Amino acid sequence: MVNNIVAAVKCADICRSISLQQEAEILTTLKGCPYVVQFFGADVSIDNDNISTYNLFLEYACGGLLQDLIINSKRGMIKMSELEVGFYAYQLLKAIQHVHKKGWIHCDIKPANILVFDNATNERGGMHKLKLADIGLSLRVDEGMAYVTGTPLSNRGTLLYAPVESLTCGFHDKA
Repeated sequence: MVNNIVAAVKCADICRSISLQQEAEILTTLKGCPYVVQFFGADVSIDNDNISTYNLFLEYACGGLLQDLIINSKRGMIKMSELEVGFYAYQLLKAIQHVHKKGWIHCDIKPANILVFDNATNERGGMHKLKLADIGLSLRVDEGMAYVTGTPLSNRGTLLYAPVESLTCGFHDKA
């Protein structure tokens, strides 16, 4: 905990840390958006066996994942009102808008990549704050352009949540 901020650490062996290093670079360009997970920095640590580990320091989401919130809602453990769903959709759309304005396409938007933050202050009427995370698969795309993979079915991210155009035509764009 630094300055009363709790951080989460994503880490990988330095040899397999390319996606984490890319995530650090991308998150640096996305700083300042309240709907994208905060990036505090990165570092390399070396343990007693001289094994290097790449560490990515991110904002900790004590509320877990949107995926868990949805599952609990389906099980009847919590109830989500239409107002709540609208508020969550608004936050996600603002996050996506920010990512697109900065020239990126997330490529893996799904409930497991959306963090839930506690509503302890109750300033939002008991509703949670959501933030987009897991930015490592994002692609840089200039305005009015698309990223072409070259072949259909060569999408990035989770197949179940992939946009149709990436599966059928082999490209990713902001639309």
